[in-house]
Amino acid sequence: MRSSPSSAGCSTIASEPQPAFYTSRITPPVPAIPSPQPPLHDNVPSPLRQKLLNGRKAAYGIVLSIPSPITARIAARLGFDWACIDMEHSPQSASIMAEMVEAIASSGTCAPLVRVPSHSSEWIKWAVEAGAHGVIIPNVQSRGQMMQLVSVCRNAANQHMTGASFSAPASIHMHGSGSYRIPQQQSPKVYTHPHVSTSPDNLRMSATAASSPTLAVGGDVLVIPQIEYLDAAANSIEEILAVPGVDAAFVHSGRPWSNGRVSPATARDRASSDVLGHMLHISHRLAVPLGTDSVDGSAARMAVRNGFRMVAVGSDVDVLSAAAADQLRLAQTH
Repeated sequence: MRSSPSSAGCSTIASEPQPAFYTSRITPPVPAIPSPQPPLHDNVPSPLRQKLLNGRKAAYGIVLSIPSPITARIAARLGFDWACIDMEHSPQSASIMAEMVEAIASSGTCAPLVRVPSHSSEWIKWAVEAGAHGVIIPNVQSRGQMMQLVSVCRNAANQHMTGASFSAPASIHMHGSGSYRIPQQQSPKVYTHPHVSTSPDNLRMSATAASSPTLAVGGDVLVIPQIEYLDAAANSIEEILAVPGVDAAFVHSGRPWSNGRVSPATARDRASSDVLGHMLHISHRLAVPLGTDSVDGSAARMAVRNGFRMVAVGSDVDVLSAAAADQLRLAQTH
């Protein structure tokens, strides 16, 4: 499984007539998206959360597949809002990931995210304890699964706040101002999501969140499920996004529909276009930003035009390959 579609797929998107999903805007126009979660103790949230809170401009990022803190440090200083360390598709160790998180956060402007390789609590805890500002969790398929993952993330973030873990010092100043200490005289505040309805199921979920320390506020860490399969995208997306503690959702860009997976890059038929439109409609209605990774800036621009609010403009491998090839062609031109 690749983090981005092939270059051949990209050229097809750029040259062929685009399907309805790409040629029409969401109707009515996409409104400004409220905060996925209010900030901790009403203090200032992280810069990335603030951008998602505003909702008027997309948050642009880059996917990092090369296991190198040097590459991460360079990418973080190019103007991206976030950089995602991709542990799902590349062989990165926990120690290298932690060094990359610190390298990204040291920029002071780019938020380090980690796409963990699985639902293992160890990987999620290592990412949070390293100082990641958000965790992208692949292959989420149900509400029950999502609730368990939120619990793991919040528990890890609570431990991070109380100093029960190692942390990347350079990451601290980029988190929300209330992210690292809960005063002893205050009880942990529970995030109240604007998209939680008064249905019996959601009321039970809210009551669980209020009574469970693992669902209470645990630092300004974004919890981002990645929706991969058609069934989850078509039938479970609303239940997943309505779970208290979900801050955004991600759709992988390189998924072939022949394998039952969802992808904006392969939306070539009416069915796939309809499902993606349904996902965007639900995300806007529930005020949970939807994101995706793209192969290049043109594909990213199209994704934003269609309502995605958290978009990668490519991966470090894609960008390095394209730039090197361009410079070689330029040098060889007589």
